Amino acid sequence: MPNRAAFRTMAVLFVLPALVVVAWGVVGLRDGRVEVGALMLAPVYVACAAGLWAVRRWGRTLALVVSLTNLALATLTVLSAILAGAVPTGGLAFAALNLAIAYALTRPAFALPGEGQ
Repeated sequence: MPNRAAFRTMAVLFVLPALVVVAWGVVGLRDGRVEVGALMLAPVYVACAAGLWAVRRWGRTLALVVSLTNLALATLTVLSAILAGAVPTGGLAFAALNLAIAYALTRPAFALPGEGQ
């Protein structure tokens, strides 16, 4: 039996960035900028949250893909900051968060019936 509490907690963790991304897009629209990237990301985070909340395999898979993609982008941000001579504090925090999420999604608490763990 899957651990519903783990899936629901992770779903909440994916709703939070969706809200931030929507707020970022709305602020951009208010200032006359169209933040297309921000507005396109929100449905992806919401889909992750919905799939995790419903304890579905596709939700966990999508959340893992999103976390690993964010980790790759954070790594590029960190490398860019290091090459520019800056301290990559934000990039390191974002990378660590996404690494922790990706690791958590591969743990037995997120195993679904029929998976050999």
